[in-house]
Order: sequence, then C-alpha cells, then structure tokens
Amino acid sequence: MSILKVNTLQDASGSNPTTTANLNQGTVKAWFNLNGTSTPAFRDSFNCASITDNGTGDHTVVITTDFGSVNYTAVGTAKETDNTSVSGTIIGFNSQAAGSIRLITCNASFAAADCVLVYGVMLGDQ
Repeated sequence: MSILKVNTLQDASGSNPTTTANLNQGTVKAWFNLNGTSTPAFRDSFNCASITDNGTGDHTVVITTDFGSVNYTAVGTAKETDNTSVSGTIIGFNSQAAGSIRLITCNASFAAADCVLVYGVMLGDQ
C-alpha cells in the first residue's frame, strides 16, 4: 500500500488549486435512500448503519462513523408514494446527535406520513 501526501491539489493545466483540507470539508460524509413504509429499509446508503422506526413518519438513522459534533448539516426530501400524480412531501430533522439523526416525513397537508421515497445527505467534520 502506498500513501500519497500533498498539501495542495490542482488540475492538469495547473489551475484551480485546492487544499486537501478543503476537499475533506466539502465532501458528503453520509447519505441514504430509503423506503420508510412498513419495515423501513435502505435501498442504498453510505456511512449509515441502521434505521429505527419510531412511529408514523418518524425514523432514526444511525451513522456508522460519528460526526465530530452535532453541528453538521443535513438536507433531505421525501415523497409519500412513487405515484407521479401524488404531490411531493417534506422531510424535517427532529434532532441530531454525532452518531444519529432523527427525521420526520410529512404529506402535502403536513401530517406525519410514512413515505416510500426518503433521501438524506449529511455534511460536516468527522
């Protein structure tokens, strides 16, 4: 195994320099694509260990490698069904810890709802 140590990277033309710290800060550290109905399950994910079903539209995602603090950013979206005629739904983050995030999904009327399509992305220091 080889290790490459550098302070700054730039493109092949010698432009657009960036530090490795900047690259690390700007990358997604965890994400998920899950089905939040019946028994919630990941379709795919990165750095997410498990899902807990806390009730209708209320789930906790456990993060495999904890963030350095609770001050990371999370964004997400959800859709109640995969039927294109149904209006989109929203996702809110109820609470977050360094190693988990609790999310709430709602229908277009803002009532808690289990959603077929739930997506989330988390960025921050680990």
